[in-house]
Parts: sequence; C-alpha cells; structure tokens
Amino acid sequence: MIIVDDCSIMLSACNVQIDDLFNLSFDINPKGLPPTKEATITVKLSSTPVKKIEATFIATDLDYSPPKIHLSRISDKKFNGKIFLSLCTLQKTKWTANFMIHTDAGIWKIIFPFIHSGDRYNITNFSPSVNK
Repeated sequence: MIIVDDCSIMLSACNVQIDDLFNLSFDINPKGLPPTKEATITVKLSSTPVKKIEATFIATDLDYSPPKIHLSRISDKKFNGKIFLSLCTLQKTKWTANFMIHTDAGIWKIIFPFIHSGDRYNITNFSPSVNK
C-alpha cells in the first residue's frame, strides 16, 4: 500500500514511482473532480503488464458507500473510467482516491488523499482510515 501525499489533483496529474517496477500517473478532468459533474479518470503506467485497475473514491468523514469503478484499457499503458461524485457538501470533506492495480507481481493499493472545500480540491497530509 502506498499513500501519495505530494500532489494536487486540482492542478495537475499526480505521479508515483512504485519501487523499481513502474511509474503511475493519475489525472482527473475536469480538474478538481467537481461534485455533481461527470469526470474522467485517466491512469497511465510507464511499464509492467497490468491486468486491471479499480478505483474507489471514499469520503472519510461521511457515511457514504461509493461504487467501485473498473477502468477500461485504452492501450497497454493507459486506462480510463468515468466518475460522478454525487455528494456536494458545504464544509471541508476528506476524501481518498483509492486505486487497486492488479499486476502479475501482485496487487498494489495506491491512495491519494484530498480535501474538498467549496469549489476546490487540494491534496492534504491527513491520515486516512484505510484497510490494508
């Protein structure tokens, strides 16, 4: 499990190096994953064969059961999927974007924590409650 704490999904793609195996880039458009609007998630990998990628966006402060998103393979190194964040709150809400990367070498869980505050999403260094 890897928790990425040095990127902002509002401004640009997030990148993480997974040991010596591969580099992962995660992006959302429109930027910031605005609530009540459909967004496209794109995951790009530098190498390593990937069987499938699943994503879940979890509101850690709310009683919310999000759907699991199965990203579609666009090419050997690119996957994408659609997300619709149906919750709109007027207060700051802690979220985690959780990715399960299934490879021949095993399953990698990569977590991108962020906070929604009004119309902006920013990466933050909070400690999400996650199951390993």
